[in-house]
Amino acid sequence: MKSVITLLIILMFKCSLVDKQKAQDFSGWWIYGESLHLFKDEKSLKEFEVNFLNERKEDLELLYLEIAEMEYFPVDCNVKGYVKNDTLYVDDLEITFIQGCGED
Repeated sequence: MKSVITLLIILMFKCSLVDKQKAQDFSGWWIYGESLHLFKDEKSLKEFEVNFLNERKEDLELLYLEIAEMEYFPVDCNVKGYVKNDTLYVDDLEITFIQGCGED
């Protein structure tokens, strides 16, 4: 029984390391429209569907619309997450530029 518990602890530790190794930093544009969140990577110009891991989808839709004031307006941002099956799983989102907030 003790060896089974030890094995489970080791497996859980290895699984958590694998997820952390997959996490990457991305810069690009967050785009929202018609209930779909997308991210376009600045370097590769690849487009990914977005799944926010730690946030409610409804809250992010409201945030996006407050910032962009309309759907499909790209919002500059940095994200930390990982890609799996053409979906970007976002753990952290940092908005880097909001249109209209710069000085003239």
